[in-house]
Amino acid sequence: MFTEVHTDFILNPLMDVLANGIHACTSLPVGVENSALGEYLMQSLFLRITGAQEQKLKCICWAMATNDYRYRYDLLNVKQYGECSEYKHKKGIYVDLCNLIQGLDSKFTPIDVLSDLPITEERESEIRSRWEHEIDDGRRKEAEHIIAEKTKKGETLDQEDKDEILNNLLRKVYPEKEWRERLFKEKKVQFVNDIVQRLTAVVEHSPLTAWNYREYMFFKEHWQDVVNDKQLILSNNEFLGSGLQMFYKQLVFEQRNRIAHNTASYLKDIPTLDTLADKSYVYKNYYFRFAILLLIDEIFMLMFKRYRELSISRF
Repeated sequence: MFTEVHTDFILNPLMDVLANGIHACTSLPVGVENSALGEYLMQSLFLRITGAQEQKLKCICWAMATNDYRYRYDLLNVKQYGECSEYKHKKGIYVDLCNLIQGLDSKFTPIDVLSDLPITEERESEIRSRWEHEIDDGRRKEAEHIIAEKTKKGETLDQEDKDEILNNLLRKVYPEKEWRERLFKEKKVQFVNDIVQRLTAVVEHSPLTAWNYREYMFFKEHWQDVVNDKQLILSNNEFLGSGLQMFYKQLVFEQRNRIAHNTASYLKDIPTLDTLADKSYVYKNYYFRFAILLLIDEIFMLMFKRYRELSISRF
């Protein structure tokens, strides 16, 4: 039978860790006398979230190892995921999850987990209507091209002939496979946007944002530069795009090591003037880091839910 030892922890969103940290400091005055606390509290929250994510990934590994002995052998003797902090280690665990899920359901593809996301009938109808209008606009342009080609060849077409060409195209059945792909794309957009909206709702009026107002406003205006649906891959062997992988390394992993090992105090590990002048430095703030970590967390929770459902149904 499927073991549930770590399920509650794995499916507890890291957004709750962030919210608890924000609530803990809501009673603090936001005056300049407390602004020095901002960086310390941000570091503490960041370490709590990165640490919880690393432990969560280890629990996912052990849940898979508990229910699949062949995977247990590989985990203990072959795979080396360490602290699960590097992207390559997170990616390895993601691939392991994909492989085990596909062993239980051969038709599974990672993008399928987005089908579990709720979408209202009204919203789906709105997306469908917009998509059909785009298809129809394309068919009208195609009809104009056909008419222009026939006219160029010397054919005489009256209005009835032109209408027949257009109506024949418009009567074609809509390509349902393309509709499913469009709906998945919209769900990817909704998935990413929802994470950012929940993040901003949690931090919007907190003392931390009052003390880091400039960084927060930059995040609100530019979050799509870093976290967007185009960087959400969800293939069999990758879950983030190359751009977001780079941001993970520069914004999350390097800062995680810098704080966890306190390198700034004994290695003088501080930014140089060239680093501070670099255009990308403005992205090195905690709101972008939180957004990346929360996106990764939501992906793994969706994947683990599917693995758990299939594992339970097997018994």
